[in-house]
Amino acid sequence: MRLKFLLVLGIFLLSACAETVTEDAKPESSSTTSEAVSTNVMGDAQESETKSEPKAVVKSAEEVEAERIAAAKEEAAKIAKESKEKLNALKNEFAEASTQWREKMKNAKTREQRTEAVKINPANEFGQRFLDLAEACPDPQTSAAALTQAMINGVGPAKTTAMNKMLTKAETDIESQEAMGTFILLTQFGSGEPKNAAMSHLLAKAEKDLDSEESRRLLVQLINTRGEAEPKDKACKLLLKLTETDIRSNQAAHSLAMIATQAKGESKPAAMSWLIEHHINSDKMIEVMKPMARLPNQKNEDWLKEIYRKGAGKVKGNALVSLAKLAARRDKLGGYYSSASEEIIESLGEEQFAYLTRERDSNEAIEIEKMLDAFVTDHESLLESAKRELFAIRNLSVGKTAPEIVGTDLDGVEFKLSDYRGKVVFLDFWGDW
Repeated sequence: MRLKFLLVLGIFLLSACAETVTEDAKPESSSTTSEAVSTNVMGDAQESETKSEPKAVVKSAEEVEAERIAAAKEEAAKIAKESKEKLNALKNEFAEASTQWREKMKNAKTREQRTEAVKINPANEFGQRFLDLAEACPDPQTSAAALTQAMINGVGPAKTTAMNKMLTKAETDIESQEAMGTFILLTQFGSGEPKNAAMSHLLAKAEKDLDSEESRRLLVQLINTRGEAEPKDKACKLLLKLTETDIRSNQAAHSLAMIATQAKGESKPAAMSWLIEHHINSDKMIEVMKPMARLPNQKNEDWLKEIYRKGAGKVKGNALVSLAKLAARRDKLGGYYSSASEEIIESLGEEQFAYLTRERDSNEAIEIEKMLDAFVTDHESLLESAKRELFAIRNLSVGKTAPEIVGTDLDGVEFKLSDYRGKVVFLDFWGDW
């Protein structure tokens, strides 16, 4: 019995110890679980924070520079567009003003009206406006274009300033294509010293390699430039030298005709001599004769007579018509210069004055008239031109009775030239183009 009691007591004690251990373990287990849960929650919060606020991306120096360049290009494109729009607007305004000005010039009836119209030439204003735009424009390309417009369309100080600026810029990189383009523009539309300087640069470029096609092109550009200058005379001589090596070619005929038309010095007689000798019946010869008729002098008259004698077909016919035109213009100018002032006579030159005013052979006009009359029946293509010259010789030569003219005066009243027969009449013909 006692043994049984001890056994039960032992079991009871063991059970109580087990419960104690179990209860002691629960807080530790709970704490561990709580810590785990807390750790999971903090991890989730950090993960959530990472997802909602991405880390800052660090760019390389190359990427930063690329973005800067892209932004700069975008800004430059914007500026260029705005500048170009301003230039186009100014060009359109100038074109409209020019149209209105030409209309006023056309409608001017008196000398006073024409004088007043000349004063409002838009070139006086717009040259400076183009120059101002060029100086204020941040886009280099549009600025250069505006400067060119100031040079082409401007007058006075604005044009001079534009020319000097263009020349100075081109001379900083004299071998570039852009500089060559500027020099060509200055030779075409410039004047004075800037134009001569540009021509000298083109000539120097051409002389570096005379056998090249570019050099020939530059020489042609110089020869076709208006006005007289030393570089143009040198260009004529150089092209004449190049032509001599292949004198019978079509290209030679083209070059010789150009020199004969544009040159004023010793190159002109040489070119005419070679044309007559090697290309007498070329179409280029006809081109050469046309300006001769408008500029009567002894050399042109002698050349036209020689071409008439040696030429054939349409060349011979054109030489005859040009000779008739030259004779008619020579007589008209002779009448004017016979009473001109000493200052005008001195500017004309003693030799030219003597040629225009000397007494003519009375048979000369009759001889030309007979040649024209015979030629008309054989060359239908020159019929109208020959008829006009025949009419001029028969009706408009010095000493002939003036043909009837009918018109209206400034008040709209009709009048005839015959109404003033027996009185001294001054006829003033003028036009505007």
